[in-house]
Amino acid sequence: MQVLIKSLRKPVVATIMSLLLGFLVTAIVLVCLGNNPIEVFAAWCSRSLSQPKYISNVLIQSTPLILLALGVSFAFKSGLINIGAEGQFIAGTLTATIVGCVCNFHPVIQIPLVIIAGILGGLLCGLIEGYLKARFGINEIVSGIMVNWTMLYVSNFFVSLEYVDEGPSIVHRVNESSFINLTLPEGVMQNLQTNVPWLYDFLAKPDVNFGFLIAIAVAIAMVWFFKKTTMGYELKVAGLGKPNCEIAGMSVVKKITLSLTIAGAICGLAGALVVMGMEPHKMSQLAAFQGNGFTRGMSISFIAAGSPIASVFLGIIFSALFYGAESAQSQLGVPTDIVNITIGISIFCMALVVIFPRLADKLEQRRKK
Repeated sequence: MQVLIKSLRKPVVATIMSLLLGFLVTAIVLVCLGNNPIEVFAAWCSRSLSQPKYISNVLIQSTPLILLALGVSFAFKSGLINIGAEGQFIAGTLTATIVGCVCNFHPVIQIPLVIIAGILGGLLCGLIEGYLKARFGINEIVSGIMVNWTMLYVSNFFVSLEYVDEGPSIVHRVNESSFINLTLPEGVMQNLQTNVPWLYDFLAKPDVNFGFLIAIAVAIAMVWFFKKTTMGYELKVAGLGKPNCEIAGMSVVKKITLSLTIAGAICGLAGALVVMGMEPHKMSQLAAFQGNGFTRGMSISFIAAGSPIASVFLGIIFSALFYGAESAQSQLGVPTDIVNITIGISIFCMALVVIFPRLADKLEQRRKK
C-alpha cells in the first residue's frame, strides 16, 4: 500500500497513465470505425520496431520532436508557454539553410557554423518574445503566434528570392560540407553487411546522422542546468511569480527574457539539424505550418510535464506512432489522424494529474485508520 501511495504522487505516473488512457480511447474509436485495435497497434509496432532500419528511421525522425519538446519544456520550467516554437524552428531552418548554401568551408568549420546559424535564428525569435513579455507585459502566447506567422512568410520570401536577376534560388540544397550524416567507408559497410547484418541495416539509411545524439546531450545538459546551476534555480524561481523574484532580489525582466531566448535557441537547433541531417537538405515553400513545434513539440512537452528525460522517451514513442501510422493506413485503411487522437486524449488526461495525489491522500488516510 505504501509503495502505491508513493507512486501515485510521482509525476511520471501521471504521464504513463495519460498515455495508457490515450491508447484506451483510441482503441474505442477504432472499434467504432470497424477496425480491430490489436491489428492496428500490431501494424504500428511492426512498421516501427520489427527491423533495424525501421528503428533507425524512428530515431532520425524523433530528433526534431525531442529538441522542440525540450525548447517548450525549458520555458515551461520558468512558468512560460513557448507557443512560438514553430516559428523558432522555421527561423533556425532558414538561417541554417542560408549559411549552409552561401558558405562552403571544411566540415570541421562548416558544421559548427551552420549549427550556430540555426541556433541564432531561433534565439532571435525567442529574444523578441521574451523581451516583449518582460518589458511591456505582452503575453508570450500572443507574441509567439505572431512570430510564427511572421517567420512563415519570411521563410517563403527568402525561398523565392533570387540572386539579382539570374541564378538559382538563394535558398536551395545546402553544401555537402554541412551534412552531419554518418558515412562509413564502403569496405566497413560491406564487412558489417557480412558479419553484423542488423547493424548494417541500422546504418544503411542515407539519413542516419548524429542529430539524435545531440538531442540526448541537450536533454542531459538541461537536467544538469536546472538541478546544479544557480541560473537554473533562479529561472525556476522566476516561474513561481514576480513576488518570489523580488524577495530573492532577482530581475524578472532578465529572467523571462533569458528563458525564452534559450528556449528559442533549442528550437532553432532542431531546425538546423533537420536541414543538415535529413533529405532533401533544403527549405521549400510552406503553404501552412507543418505542426512540428505548435502541435507535436508542445504536445510531447505537456504530456512529459516539462521533464527533459520524459521528453526524450515520448519523442521516440510519438515518432514511432507517426511512422507506424503510415503502415496501418496502407495495410488496414486506418487514417493517420488516429495518432493525433491518441496524442490529444493523452494531453487531455494530463489535466487530470491532480486526481492522483488526491487519491494517494485518500489511501493514506484509509491506511492510517
